[in-house]
Amino acid sequence: MIKEIVIILIILILVTTLGVYEQKYINDNANELIFNLNEIKSQIIEQKQDNAIKNINNVNNKWENIEGKLSILIDHEHLDNIGESITILKTGLEKNEKENILKEIEKTIFLLKDIQDINRIKLKNIF
Repeated sequence: MIKEIVIILIILILVTTLGVYEQKYINDNANELIFNLNEIKSQIIEQKQDNAIKNINNVNNKWENIEGKLSILIDHEHLDNIGESITILKTGLEKNEKENILKEIEKTIFLLKDIQDINRIKLKNIF
């Protein structure tokens, strides 16, 4: 009887630890991308197009690096929407479409915050 309880506790601790690690990984990467997108937004407003293009390339590279890992944890539809938005941002910056870029940045930030919220450990997600 005690052996079964110990096994259950070990499994429970393992699942909880992995859940916390998963949430931290998602939040850290999403926050980094949100920070970079806000930086790009400021650079566009300040007419620093070259810096914005460099930063969107960094965001795109970061996204390509983490997308595969996130695909294990998050619904693919959300990831596809974020990837599509980043591609639209990159293209829009190259074409200098300021108004569309600012709207797309806000959309991308919303999508990133949404994946953070969806994967947040909440009591209603457990029960």
